[in-house]
Amino acid sequence: MNFGEANNQSLFDIASVTKGVMTTYLIMIAQNEGILNIEDTLGKYLKVGSKLESVVIKELLTHKSGLMSWLPLYGLVNNKKEAYDYLLKNNWELASRGERVYSDLGFMILGCLLEDTYSLNLQSLFDEKIKKPLGLKNTFFQNELSIASLATSFGNPFEKKLILDRKIKTLKSINWRDYQIVNEVNDYNCFNVFDGVSGHCGLFSNVEDLLVIANSLMNSQLVSEELSQSFFNEKNLGFISDSNLLKFDLPTGYLGHHGFTGCTFVFHPKTKQSMVFLSNRQIAGLKSENYINWKYQSKV
Repeated sequence: MNFGEANNQSLFDIASVTKGVMTTYLIMIAQNEGILNIEDTLGKYLKVGSKLESVVIKELLTHKSGLMSWLPLYGLVNNKKEAYDYLLKNNWELASRGERVYSDLGFMILGCLLEDTYSLNLQSLFDEKIKKPLGLKNTFFQNELSIASLATSFGNPFEKKLILDRKIKTLKSINWRDYQIVNEVNDYNCFNVFDGVSGHCGLFSNVEDLLVIANSLMNSQLVSEELSQSFFNEKNLGFISDSNLLKFDLPTGYLGHHGFTGCTFVFHPKTKQSMVFLSNRQIAGLKSENYINWKYQSKV
């Protein structure tokens, strides 16, 4: 299956890469400005349920808060406000607290924390704190797109399957998309509940802009070098420390993030090297054999 033609200017839905290049970066900036401290508890900044009150911001960044990985909020709530209420006030068990369980929910809460702390929405925060200072020309949320992004998938078959496989009970019917997704966030929580802007995903970007962001991180362009190093020296603090991020072994010291749509962003703070790989692997559908080698081949 062909994945479509692309070049360095082509726009991709970068999915969870947003966790690194927006949410984690904004947390770094907020700490640099003295707005918050990642060693503080959520309860210091937000009205949360008793179980979340003692959770430390750092635990959300490292995915060690005990929150589950994912839920179809679009089958449980109707809008962003209800989603934040559900996330903050739910009586979460947090049984796996201290273990690393990758969690979209944790980064949704980090998005809420940023919005509440700054009294600005995430889109405005990203524009003011990152996009404008770095002069990014090709990084957008879906409501800003004026040129077509590469299609990501036909509907959301992966999320449908996830609900079935995990036997998740929803409280309301889900109005699934039944068309090829272009210029809309693929993640249905982000699209349906958060209007395309969330702490866990939402950005569209290209190779050129992501390399600019990587360079700004490595060169401490928006925050102090001391703060940058404090984030980079701690394993999986907002940025994933995994030598297999690009599906082949990277030298020790690379940090970055991947996105389920097929995008990966990595950088090495010491050697000042960065790499960006963007693809739209979900277009291949549910059959894993159609995309198992998607990082090595242009078609399979």
